[in-house]
Amino acid sequence: MLVNQTLVWKAVNYGRLEEVEKRMMVSEVNILRELRSPFVVKYHDRIVDRKAKTLYIVMENCAGERARAAAVGWQTTLQPLKRCSSASAANALP
Repeated sequence: MLVNQTLVWKAVNYGRLEEVEKRMMVSEVNILRELRSPFVVKYHDRIVDRKAKTLYIVMENCAGERARAAAVGWQTTLQPLKRCSSASAANALP
């Protein structure tokens, strides 16, 4: 359980993605969910906003080069969430 940990999300708008890109996005989330490495940003959860066609990948906060590297590949924005538990991350959505 997370207590007083700052999380961020990687927001991916999938509305204009081709089917193959959507499958790649799902694969990325599935890999991140299972991956345990000190060299990879830790995955915590994912939130799908079907109305906005946006996937939010909730992950640990990191700074500098590591944060920029996490955003490479998809057009994304990293936005800080309130200090919260993973279970309450959905309540921090805009």
